[in-house]
Amino acid sequence: MSTFRTIDHDRPLRIVQAGAGGMGRAWLRTIAADPTVELVGLVDLNLDTAREALAELGISGVALGMSVSEVAAQTGADAVVNVTIPVAHLPVNREALAAGLPVLCEKPAAPSVRDAYRQAAAAHAGGQLLMISQSRRYFAALDAARAELPGIGQVTSVATQFFR
Repeated sequence: MSTFRTIDHDRPLRIVQAGAGGMGRAWLRTIAADPTVELVGLVDLNLDTAREALAELGISGVALGMSVSEVAAQTGADAVVNVTIPVAHLPVNREALAAGLPVLCEKPAAPSVRDAYRQAAAAHAGGQLLMISQSRRYFAALDAARAELPGIGQVTSVATQFFR
């Protein structure tokens, strides 16, 4: 049985973000730049890190805490963005899903297939949406290269790499 929430399109989607480290700061910038969402809470095990991230980006009026469910309840959040380290994805996602919130989680889903299945089971059991970010899955240049392969003859090896 699905318990998906109805989204009120007349107001921004209220988001609690878990994780204020390096990748978390990148997501904070993305969220702040999008008028269709509103950051209402930031969760991190180190509240000083969370405060620093918000100050660095000039963001104020955001509830802080160490528990996704507590900050979500306090703020009336609609969804959670999980940008914690991979080993924390399972407990954070379970907590958010148990609180009745859909989750967008940074990749990888989990450090093990077993934990990924546990998250999927928690989402299914709670009738909530669990999404894993795949922002770099599609590259137009790779698609174009693939289309050229038949015309260049036998290919024995192809490799791509991503560095940041």
